[in-house]
Amino acid sequence: MSYITYDRLNTGYAYQSGTGEYGGAEHGDEQSFFDYNLRTKLFGEGAGANSEFIDIDQYDPNMFNYDMFSPDELFNGGDNYVEYWGFDHTGKKVKGATDINKYFNEFDENGNYKRFIGSFQPVYIAGYLMDRFAFNDIVFNVGVRVDVFDANQPVLKDKYLVYTANTAAEAKAIRNGDPSNYEWVQIPESIGDDYVVYVNDVNNPTQINGFRSGDTWYDANGIVVEDPKVIRGAAGIAPWVKNPTQVSNARVSADAFEDYKPQVNVMPRIAFSFPISDEASFFAHYDILTKRPTTGARFNPIDYQFIEANTNVINNPNLLPEKTVDYELGFQQVLTKTSSLKISAFYREQRNNVQLQSIFEAFPNTYRTYGNRDFGTVKGMTIAYDMRRTGNIRMTAAYTLQFADGTGSDATSAEGLINAGLPNLRNVFPYSFDQRHAFAITFDYRY
Repeated sequence: MSYITYDRLNTGYAYQSGTGEYGGAEHGDEQSFFDYNLRTKLFGEGAGANSEFIDIDQYDPNMFNYDMFSPDELFNGGDNYVEYWGFDHTGKKVKGATDINKYFNEFDENGNYKRFIGSFQPVYIAGYLMDRFAFNDIVFNVGVRVDVFDANQPVLKDKYLVYTANTAAEAKAIRNGDPSNYEWVQIPESIGDDYVVYVNDVNNPTQINGFRSGDTWYDANGIVVEDPKVIRGAAGIAPWVKNPTQVSNARVSADAFEDYKPQVNVMPRIAFSFPISDEASFFAHYDILTKRPTTGARFNPIDYQFIEANTNVINNPNLLPEKTVDYELGFQQVLTKTSSLKISAFYREQRNNVQLQSIFEAFPNTYRTYGNRDFGTVKGMTIAYDMRRTGNIRMTAAYTLQFADGTGSDATSAEGLINAGLPNLRNVFPYSFDQRHAFAITFDYRY
């Protein structure tokens, strides 16, 4: 078999001869596609298997093109030379959405993995109803908005696993089917049927070390543990995977993925004003607002294909919309025929904000990604003076006292802690955009 190593299409050497007929990964051909194509281009048809020594530095770089490579060669074991979506690895535009089963199992006519990655095609649907009416001098604006967000892409069924693993119910079924060989399978009564089972060895399990439900870990006795390291096997964390061969071949299981579940957000909005005289009134409103995830939300199968070697942040295609709940209460008083004073207090809750996190003891290794972890509040009051045109002057002036606190100012606020290997800590502190006192004055003089 023949292959070459190369550095950004810059240097490389060939060592052995190939088979003469390229078969790719589908047929276990160890000759690289680039090597085969380069020899064919240099020495003519049928020469792809010769053993002549090649020094790439002596050739004009313009002779190389992306068609000479297979997608996996350009992925370079996770240290990518290229990244693409909506196009193939040669730059040709493609149609359709990513099919995770085809990505891990489909080959081209040369026996190379196609690694088809469709464009990011989320689906947004929104609609609203609103009505305005009065009741005993109280004016109401009542409405509701419904947003549907579907990321329309594959997501991990379990963020801790890129392989399918046995649950407690499946472990019981295995033991009942072959009690002599699985006598060691003992499930405590406190463990639910859907809990994931962890063992002492991925390839040859002989003992249950613990369980997990969501982010909660349990030891072999069904007792909650704070640190999942205590249920590690000799080679690290070891879920009882259904197909150990995939693990030994470092082939991610397509069955570990499912389609994104569309998110339906119902956002009521209520506002009213209540006049207490001809010159004064109270007003208030209650709103729920959502924002679609904008950071790290695109599914990139390359991240999962090389998750064992990947040290970069992995996108999370399973992010939820961020939510803000907004309250305001105020009072407005007419001062003169052309001026008024308004005092209002506001309070906003922010939920499901996106933040960087580590998925500790994920299998096959801990990785960094984004999650809906952050929350915060913004509260304060505003005093505003409004003077309509009076003679030559038009003026507005406002003072705002604000307290904006949360667990993260943006999606990467926790990066320092994460890079230091610390737990996913959350502390409330002032946002980077917090401004305790704010003055805004507009003065217009005309002559």
